[in-house]
Amino acid sequence: MGVTKYSGGSPDMSAYISGVNEFSPGADAATPATYHPDTEVRYRDALDNSQISDSFTADVQVIPRPASGSLVRIIPITAVVAVVVIGAGYYLLVKRKKN
Repeated sequence: MGVTKYSGGSPDMSAYISGVNEFSPGADAATPATYHPDTEVRYRDALDNSQISDSFTADVQVIPRPASGSLVRIIPITAVVAVVVIGAGYYLLVKRKKN
C-alpha cells in the first residue's frame, strides 16, 4: 500500500510525493493489520540543506507472509543438492567400473 502526500503553498506551486516501501520485518513481525505511525521525511532543498518535513500520518499495512515463500527458496537448494548427489554417484560408478 503506497503513501500519497500532497504539499504546497500558493496555487502556482505544489508538490506531489508518492512511493511504496517494502520491509521484511523478520521473526518478530507485527500482527497483520493497518497501522498509522507518525512519519517525517528528510530531504535536501535547492541549496543542498538538509530539511525535515512536517509530521504526517502514513498508513502502513502489515500482511502475513505467503506460505509458498519458503517453498520457493527450498526448490533451488534441493535441485543443487540433487545435481551434486547424482554427479558424485556417477563419478563413483565410473571409477568402480574402471577398477
